[in-house]
Amino acid sequence: MKRKLFLNAILINGNGREPVRNSGMLVDGEHIAAVGSAVDFSSYGADMEVVDCRGKTIMPGMINGHVHIFMEPYTWDRLAYQQEAQSSLCIEIMKNLEKTLHSGVTYVRDLGGVFDLDIQFREYVNEGRAPGPGMICARHPLTITGGHGADFSLCCDGPQEFVKGVRKQIAGGADLIKIMPTAGYSRPKMRVNHSIIKDTVYMSSSEIKAAADEAHKMGKVIAAHCCGFAGIYNSVMNGADTIEHGQLRTPYRNESRALADEMALRGTWLVPTLSAFFKEYDRHEVEEKYTSVIESFRLYHEAGVKIAMGTDAGVPWVGHDKAAFELEHMVLYGMSNMEAICASTKSAAEMLGIIKEYGTLEGGKFADFIILDGNPLEDIKALQRKISVCKHGILI
Repeated sequence: MKRKLFLNAILINGNGREPVRNSGMLVDGEHIAAVGSAVDFSSYGADMEVVDCRGKTIMPGMINGHVHIFMEPYTWDRLAYQQEAQSSLCIEIMKNLEKTLHSGVTYVRDLGGVFDLDIQFREYVNEGRAPGPGMICARHPLTITGGHGADFSLCCDGPQEFVKGVRKQIAGGADLIKIMPTAGYSRPKMRVNHSIIKDTVYMSSSEIKAAADEAHKMGKVIAAHCCGFAGIYNSVMNGADTIEHGQLRTPYRNESRALADEMALRGTWLVPTLSAFFKEYDRHEVEEKYTSVIESFRLYHEAGVKIAMGTDAGVPWVGHDKAAFELEHMVLYGMSNMEAICASTKSAAEMLGIIKEYGTLEGGKFADFIILDGNPLEDIKALQRKISVCKHGILI
């Protein structure tokens, strides 16, 4: 494969440092060979293909830390997959993976699949048999009987069953473990009026601890779906590594701040999935009904909790190609543009455990990056416009 030299772009490396203007980046095969100023590459060889990126911005490919690649977001029937042939689901998954990649997302963390199709497509993508982002997968989430996501999860009751559930998922190829300590937002009517949702805590503290201890013993992290203070508190204090959603929904700000401080101290990650709430509705209507979502995000951010981008792609009205809108909401509700970019690149790579190979533009890492018209540091919506995607050194 001919070496490629990308010249003259504004380069955001994902580390949070000032961008390099009039940059140069040399790609050799699947990897980045060198990054610097364009003048550093003034004497390039004839064996290089030069790509002039004047007026454009280059940044790492985005990493979506919370997706469900089998789910179709624009139908309300989340149980439809049970009646579909697996071949039909495979077609949907291939479409979703392609949409994801073309939107500028080059890596995802899938937090709940069916029929082991997430595991199979992870391997297909890795082997080059299917186009799509890189993936790590949780396989089946663990929930209680009748709990959140019971239709596609493994139901467990009692600490020992959760230990067994963790072992089953890892034996089946899971890269991490997903648990469902609390209720969620499954039905459409629940998505527009959170006042009818109870902050139901499904898993006991002993069940959460048993799952977390076993996952950690096996070298895996544990992601906890949590809505409401009690479930978040129980999960954080009993070993969860990442909190998914994380809406506190409590009037006691001091109590909430203390929990956020504890998360920051422990290094517990938050994946806020703002897109699951602020999507294709009128923004003002949604902001009024989901004030606690905004307040929670701001509180976590102020407390210094580690935040990684994730959209919950696949749930109703959260498309697989809409990650850029998550960054828009992160900025709207308190982050700087650079913080949002880092949350979707370096920070997300750290959370996924892939930072040695992904997440920043540095020599030796995989050449996964995007080329934008415009500068997302000046206008975060630039990520929603025309994007060219490079995955493992190949321009898509």
